[in-house]
This record gives sequence, structure tokens and C-alpha cells, in this order.
Amino acid sequence: MQHLKYRGNQCWDRLHGARAPAEPVNVKLPSHLTGVCRLPAVRRHHGPLRPTSRQRELLRVRREIDQVWREGQPDFAWWEATQNLELTTRCNQAFNDSLGKWFQGDPIDVVSFHNLFFATMFSFEIPEFHAARLFIHWSETVFADFVPDEKQLEHMAILDEAMMTLLEDLHIWKLRLRYHHLQQQLRHLMQDEEPHLSLERLAPQKRRARLHPFDLCFNQMKEEEMVRRTWRMTSRPCRSIAPEQGPYFVIHLYAGRRREADFHHYMTELIANCPHAWANNIIVISLDTAIDSSMNVHSERLWNWLLTTARAGRILGFLLGPPCETWSSARHEPTFDQEGHPLRGPRPLRHAEACWGIPGLSLKELQQLSVGSCLLLRGLWLCIPIALTGGAVMLEHPAPPYQEERASIFRTGLLTLLLRDGWLFRRHTLHQWRHGSGGVKPTTLLYANNQVPAVLDELALRGVTKPTGALIGRSENGRFNTEVAKEYPSNLCLCFATAIWRRIESLKLGDSGDGPSQFATELAAASAWVDPSKGYMPDYQPQ
Repeated sequence: MQHLKYRGNQCWDRLHGARAPAEPVNVKLPSHLTGVCRLPAVRRHHGPLRPTSRQRELLRVRREIDQVWREGQPDFAWWEATQNLELTTRCNQAFNDSLGKWFQGDPIDVVSFHNLFFATMFSFEIPEFHAARLFIHWSETVFADFVPDEKQLEHMAILDEAMMTLLEDLHIWKLRLRYHHLQQQLRHLMQDEEPHLSLERLAPQKRRARLHPFDLCFNQMKEEEMVRRTWRMTSRPCRSIAPEQGPYFVIHLYAGRRREADFHHYMTELIANCPHAWANNIIVISLDTAIDSSMNVHSERLWNWLLTTARAGRILGFLLGPPCETWSSARHEPTFDQEGHPLRGPRPLRHAEACWGIPGLSLKELQQLSVGSCLLLRGLWLCIPIALTGGAVMLEHPAPPYQEERASIFRTGLLTLLLRDGWLFRRHTLHQWRHGSGGVKPTTLLYANNQVPAVLDELALRGVTKPTGALIGRSENGRFNTEVAKEYPSNLCLCFATAIWRRIESLKLGDSGDGPSQFATELAAASAWVDPSKGYMPDYQPQ
């Protein structure tokens, strides 16, 4: 026992408390391990050797470093000033000016220091934690070189107290202190094993592992999304007007199957009843692969036509409802059968912080995720030129859930940017049951150049009863209950068509111009016919 304790490899620490080994046996390596060097040491009967106390402490400290690193990542705790020198210089100057103003103020105390510097940080128009990180950088660099003059010497004790108490109020300051303390612990624990260990090697993303780590673009999407959520428009977008000569179009993208009393039906009816000659130049087109297999938005021919027509200002109305299956909040809800046993349903593919996909998904789930994201982004791409040229735009999607950890397109950086300041788009939340929906489905609209909120209130059905059942789980026939909400109620289609038509009537349109292209004519003809035999299938077939 003394011999084992005195050995530098800590054999006693490994063996203490372990069961006695069984009888010695000969161990033969399987063929796939023959010739492999540096296999981990194991015991024949009782599995791998126990880690030493030092190794267990190293593992604990590394896990805490990893946890602190992840906690501070979205709050700019590890942001470096060299990433944006212009912003850093501007903020350093603002802090210097605030320090001079504090020395000239009355009274000169801790409270006035806190009020002045917090007001300065809030004036930068950047996230609060980003401003706090800039203040920490200033306190560690610029302020550290501050030399007071004779009039300021008497206030230095107050300044030191005010500075430290303000730093202690900052969450990321405490995170950084905790992180550096853990690094010191790790360095101390590894002194005997690696005396020349550098700080870079202590970083959690550089830690040793039996598996060879490599960076994946998929894993970077979360960090890139956090950056996009800080974007802002620096100036109002430039607008133009629709051309005075046709043809003009009203597009319903991701329309689903054609059916009676849908958006296409009401839009065509409003155009037909218009007495003005320019109405003859307006063509309604519904696009979806459920109508015709050629209506694939990924088709180069169709996409180029849509983008060119939108940029030319010829799309006067644009309605779209990108597929919401991968965004649905119902994925987070547990489901049970009639006997109360839990059922296995589609699991969440997105979270609020990882809105473009969470790690660990199967290939089938990744493919579904890719389709849902691509259809949303292509729809948003078209919304912008149409809105800038005066066309009425409406994008429909489920309202953001009350649970902040659940994903929603309205929590993404792109939608936040488009809605910020209300320069181009606005949003409105409605309840589809007020328009005849079979379930309670709070819905949010991203809209531009129309008054759809007023139209929804004006044309809402009177005397309807709010459904009590939630669209979660499966029905008795095995289909998902969310299936009933895949198609807009007839009255909601009328509201959308009316809001777009009132916008079109306010535009100065001409009754002349060239006819539509042959491709546009083919699309219009394919979407004009209602096939009662066509239906739609749920996104997941019951297993």
C-alpha cells in the first residue's frame, strides 16, 4: 500500500475502493483492434480503470468552464474590441466624456456615477450586454491609464468605489471573473502533467478528447443567428411605384390545393366585378405543387420569373403562408392515447436560440428542416421587392408561442430586422376561429401596403363560438389534429382578398400594355381550375 501511494502515477488512487480482480486470464484482441496502438487501459472483468481524484477534478473544472462559456456566449461576454474598432473607439470616447462630466457635476457620489454611465451605455443603441462588455473593456484598458489632475484627487476614493460597484452589477463581469478563476484552477491541476500549458489550450473548445473534434457549419448557425438579431436598418428603404402599363399579377404562393371559396376565388370575383378597364390587366395565380407539379418554387424558370416580375413592380398583391410544420409549437406538447399512455409524435426540430435547427437530428428531419427554411426564405425574398414597389403583401404564420424557449419565425433576426421601426412591414395577430376555423389557432400576419387589421375586424363572423379543443395530438382516425388548420377558412380568404383589392384600387394603373408571357399564361391556366378530387396529405403518415 505504501509502495502504491508513493508512486507518481497514483495507482493507489485508482485501485482504492475497486473490487478485487478475478483469476488472471489471457486477453485476445479482436481482429479489428489488432495493430492499434495506445488502447485505453481496462480490466478484463470490471470495465475501465477508475479515474484518479485529480482526473475527476479536472473533468469537473472543464465542465464548469464549458458551462460558463456557453452561458456568456449570447451575452457578448467573450466579445473582443478588435471585432469592431469603430464602435469601440466611439464608445471609449463616450465613456471618457461621461467621466469628465461626472467630475464636474454636483453631487459627486456613487449614485450619480451609476446613473450617468448606465445612461451612456443605453444611448449606444446596441444590446445592453454588448454595451456592458464595452464598458468592461474601457475599465480594463483606457480607464486603467487614467491619471487624475489635482482637483480630481480628492474624489478618487469615491471613483474607485463607484467603478467596482458598477462592475459588480454587471452579469457578464461576474461571468468573466468566474471563467478566469476556473482557468487558474485548471492550470494548477495540470501543472504536474503539462507545465507549459497555455491559455489557448485551456479554452473549452480546444480541450482534449478521444474523438477528433471538427467544426460544422450547422453548429455555427446559432452564433450567426445571435449576430443577425442585433442588425438594424440605418436608413429608410427607397420605394418606387407600380408601372402604368400592365400586365399585373396577384400571387398566392404556397396556396395548397384549389378549392371553392378560397383566396383565388374571391380575388377573381373582385376583379371581374370591377368596372375599370385596367382590371382586365390583372391576373391571379395560385402556386403550389398540390395544384401542379411544375409549380415548384425551386424551379429556376419559375423562380426567375417571380423575382423579375416582383422587381418590375408588376405584382400588386402577394399572399403566402410558408409551411409551419417544422416551426409548430405542437411538437413540444406531449400526446396520449385514450388510455392515457404517451404517444410518440414528431419531436421539436427548432428552439428559440437555435431557430434554424437543433443538433442531433436524423437525415429525414434535416431534409424536412431544409425544405421548410428554404420555402420561408424564398417567400421573404419576394416580399421585399413587392413591398418596395407598392404591392400589398401578407405573410401568414402561427403566432409566437407564450413559451419563450420555443421557436417562431417572428423571433428570428431576419423578421426582427424587417419589423424594426415599422419602416417597411408591420405585424398583426388574429384568431382564425373568428373567421370560421375549426380550432383555436392564433395567427400573426407580416403585412405591408394594406389595412388588413381593419378588414379583419370589419368582416369577422358574428355569433361564432370559440372552439374549446386544442389542435394537438391525433384524432380517432390517426391523423394529426393540426391538419384541420392547414387551409384558410373561407371568410379569412375573403378578408385577405378584400384587403389586397382595396390597396389595388388606390393605385394609378393603366389599361394598356403588352399581354402576359406564355409562361405566365400557362401558370394562370393551371391554377384557374378547381379539381374536387385533389386533396392534401398530412406531413407525417401515422405509423
